[in-house]
Amino acid sequence: AGANIVVASSPDGLLLVDGGRAEHSTALLALLAERYPAAAPKVLFNTNWRPEHTGGNEALAAAGAAIHAHENTKLWLGADFTVKWEKRRYEPRPRAAWPTATFYTSGTLPFGDLEVRYLHLPRAHTDGDVAVLFPRANVLVASDLLAVGRFPMLDYSTGGWIGGFADATRALLEVCDADTRIVPAEGPVQTRAALEAQLELAHALHRQVAEAYRAGGSFEDFKAMKPTAGHDAGRG
Repeated sequence: AGANIVVASSPDGLLLVDGGRAEHSTALLALLAERYPAAAPKVLFNTNWRPEHTGGNEALAAAGAAIHAHENTKLWLGADFTVKWEKRRYEPRPRAAWPTATFYTSGTLPFGDLEVRYLHLPRAHTDGDVAVLFPRANVLVASDLLAVGRFPMLDYSTGGWIGGFADATRALLEVCDADTRIVPAEGPVQTRAALEAQLELAHALHRQVAEAYRAGGSFEDFKAMKPTAGHDAGRG
């Protein structure tokens, strides 16, 4: 679908965390109808603004889902901007793709017999990152706040940075235990150990960036230090 999608069913219908890319929307809706013939999509969470998470917004909204996201995600979807590391311009999405229920902080959402918590983790991967926790099922949807088999992508064009990413990882560790199933944006379901390894990585790289900055070297000097060398084998 472009990114992992989590679906939770309740007597009120279906709740989705992320909707994949637009080109997969028809297949997603067909799969939902096959798996849950008596239930319709009622809630969709966008964990950030990027198209692999928000591409299904129009189709799922047309199917009856209210789109929940951080206010900054809505602002990016309505903006004309360039992501520098991609060298790609993003134009405003149609209003049908914009979130219809936005928030600024963490909170809870009653949904049938489900207990749903959404957690805003500021300025990490982007400035609108959201993780979704299902406490009774002990499932945490971390999305792009957990990178598996690769280095985290910190989208500095839309507010991400290494210090915020470390803070977000620490906050996610506080809401999970050894049995929590953690769903990243890409790759298989993980355990708490993946977050612990990521926090170690974030702290190490943040420290090296700060030390290099204080030393006053150039960017080329910093690259020559090979700051990620100790983590390349597991991250590519």
